[in-house]
Amino acid sequence: MTLTVPSGSYLAAVTARGFAPHQRELTLHAGESAQLMVELQLVSLATEIEVTASSPAQIAIEEIPAGRLQSGPPRDLAEKLKEVPGVLAVRRGGTNLEPVVQGLREHQVAMVVDGSRAFAAGPARMDSEISHVDPARVSSLEVVKGPYALSECAGGLAAVLVKTDPVPVHDRMTFGGSVSTGYSFNGANRLGHTRFFAAGRRAGISVRASGGKGDDYRAGAGSAPAPTIPGRFGEYQLGGKLRLSLPSNQELTFDSGLDTQQDLDYPGRLLDANHFITRSWNGAYYMKEPAAAIQSVSFRLYLSKKSHRMNNDGKPTAMDMPGRVPPFGLAVSLPTELDSLGGAGRISFQPRSGWAVQTGFDFYDLSQQATRFISRRSNDRLLFRDNVWPDARIRDQGFYLTAAKAGEDWGMAAAVRFDAVQAEAARPSDFFRANTAGPMNGKEFNTSASLTARRNLTEAVTVSGGLGRVVRTANVLERYSDRFPSTKFQVAAEFMGTPGIEPETGYQADLAEVEMRNVGPQDRVAASRLEAPSPGFTTFSLRGGLKLPKRLSLDVGIENLADKFYFEHLNSLNPFTRERIPELGRNVFVGVTNKW
Repeated sequence: MTLTVPSGSYLAAVTARGFAPHQRELTLHAGESAQLMVELQLVSLATEIEVTASSPAQIAIEEIPAGRLQSGPPRDLAEKLKEVPGVLAVRRGGTNLEPVVQGLREHQVAMVVDGSRAFAAGPARMDSEISHVDPARVSSLEVVKGPYALSECAGGLAAVLVKTDPVPVHDRMTFGGSVSTGYSFNGANRLGHTRFFAAGRRAGISVRASGGKGDDYRAGAGSAPAPTIPGRFGEYQLGGKLRLSLPSNQELTFDSGLDTQQDLDYPGRLLDANHFITRSWNGAYYMKEPAAAIQSVSFRLYLSKKSHRMNNDGKPTAMDMPGRVPPFGLAVSLPTELDSLGGAGRISFQPRSGWAVQTGFDFYDLSQQATRFISRRSNDRLLFRDNVWPDARIRDQGFYLTAAKAGEDWGMAAAVRFDAVQAEAARPSDFFRANTAGPMNGKEFNTSASLTARRNLTEAVTVSGGLGRVVRTANVLERYSDRFPSTKFQVAAEFMGTPGIEPETGYQADLAEVEMRNVGPQDRVAASRLEAPSPGFTTFSLRGGLKLPKRLSLDVGIENLADKFYFEHLNSLNPFTRERIPELGRNVFVGVTNKW
């Protein structure tokens, strides 16, 4: 190509699809010619691929995109779920909120992180199953509002499915990462997160680190001076992922992480937390199209170990109080241990008939132990010792089958699941044996099923429906707790477990779902759980973002703009003042992220 141009300075830019852009500066004088030779380099293309086999007739499933998860105030993942209609979060302190999905909570809501079943570390529910997941590393989050996650886990009356950032795939070795920091003025909540990766086509590795601290926060002012709520916490995380891409469309991944939380205030509990220490390992194998009519084969194995310790330092029970029984201050210590081992396997078929069929299995082996020590604080004399979790163990082995088919304007899916469950307690106390009936060991066989369908009436109108049944086995607290405060009551009423308790069965039907949240006064309460009515509330928030040069992004906003004093109806009561733990008052936050 020959170009005739007047003398002067020029910037020659050459671009082509699939190649890196090329630029060169030239200065030409009168009568001068120049020959420009350009060799374009192949661009380093990110070829991240995620294969899923979701139902074409999704019912009652909500997804929060990664951009929304990673924006806003630097708090825990459960708090982000409040953006989903029909999902709340119970507050017991400044962090580690408890998700509530259409009134279901705690063990009724199964939580799965990267295909691994997660379990809470503490018997007092000071942490939910997703409390130890950094929102900054989450790539997607789904909330299944009903019995439609049968291929993901056992006993999920509802489910929260979390996927974290994968190790990227590039045509040649590429280095990159991100760093972010944020600050919330209400509660002095600050957070930093960094991630670095080195990835090519055959192999890749990513490492991550994050930390955060928070302090007491101010509730909304309302018509009275704004109270200050204990909300101290500290959290530190380290982890990494390794990917090996093998020949014949095979891939191995390995993920390991350490999460440490320290000095957590829980005004909604009788005790505070010294620490949580969570160590996790997760390995997976994936093969794409190993044979005709087989879309993929995958296997996964995971292990999690959690340590947790509670104490009553600074609580009224730690102080001398004449007239109380006992009148002297107590020292309460409650260490707990949780070990979970699990795995899963899945085969996805793509028959010529157009059906998408999945069959698979999963299992977990959950061991929990907790011992409560109560001493006289002045001289450390031991007064009482009991086993809250008496070396309890629950094992589940599940098998499922799903089938789905879709046309241009319709879709349908069906699933059935079978679970065998074994439960046992190795060291129940004499008091527990004397005050409960039935054997300590139990076995169950549970069946769950669901059916969903969709029909497009017009381009803008779709009618969908579903029907499902899920059976959830009772957890360790429900079976074996020994005079431990209930986590579902709004007061600290103690109860005894029932070793032979029957599993919980949930039924749900959905048709043409339309949801809107309008919080009015809550006058209908569960009197058997000692709930009290609560007033309604309306809050407003503002949020904005700005893309800056050099791959910087700015995230700013204001929560609770009118500084409303309010609390969610299910928020915990302070066991000493009998007042609900309020939400944050007006909160200004700012965050900065840099990716490369």
